[in-house]
Amino acid sequence: MQGQNGSREKAKRGAAVLKIIGAVIGVCALLLVCWVFRDRITADQIVAHTPANQAAAVLLMLFLFAIKSCCVLIYCGILYAASGRIFSLPLAIGVNLLGTVVMTSVPYVLGRKAGSRYVARLTDKHPSLRILNESGGNSAFLSLMVRLTGILPSDLVSAFFGATKMPYGKYICTTVIGFVPMIIAFSVMGMSIHDVTSPAFIISVCVQLGTMMLSCVIYAFSRRKKRFKKQGDRKC
Repeated sequence: MQGQNGSREKAKRGAAVLKIIGAVIGVCALLLVCWVFRDRITADQIVAHTPANQAAAVLLMLFLFAIKSCCVLIYCGILYAASGRIFSLPLAIGVNLLGTVVMTSVPYVLGRKAGSRYVARLTDKHPSLRILNESGGNSAFLSLMVRLTGILPSDLVSAFFGATKMPYGKYICTTVIGFVPMIIAFSVMGMSIHDVTSPAFIISVCVQLGTMMLSCVIYAFSRRKKRFKKQGDRKC
């Protein structure tokens, strides 16, 4: 009996290892495809290869968002703009919201499974992420501000918050809210891309830039306030 149980455990471990290897190979294959065709992944190319069936088009966009979650070479704004050209504005915003959930959930889960040690590896490899470690404090506010400012790569930020075990509910809510201005702006830009002088395009660009600038100011002010508070506590 003990021999049979041992064999079963070995078989389970072997199957688990094979699944992990398969997942790694799959991700590497996606990254390779994205790298080879990086110059062709544009809103025009996506629109040109989108099926006429609306349900199939939605599934294709969600699949592209899933690919983007594993590949920093794809800019999410391209996918948002492509949805704006393929669908009506309400549907484009809905698809982009759902796509954002997919895009930011995959690296979060991967980071959560990797554990806390992954945080050190991430910050060593990408020094720009140290700002997240240094900030500390309110993780929900930090998650929201990082998304609004767009100063850090989305995929790396998602993996960081997953590795630091931020509650998923709080993480995904602040993440989606932080992406909303960009989603709306790029969806409108996609609809009016062939007339960049149109009021819709100009206003959407201004809203996006204004949101990013205002968020940067608020974030910088909050960090400065927190730094002064720490200095005051030390003096006391």
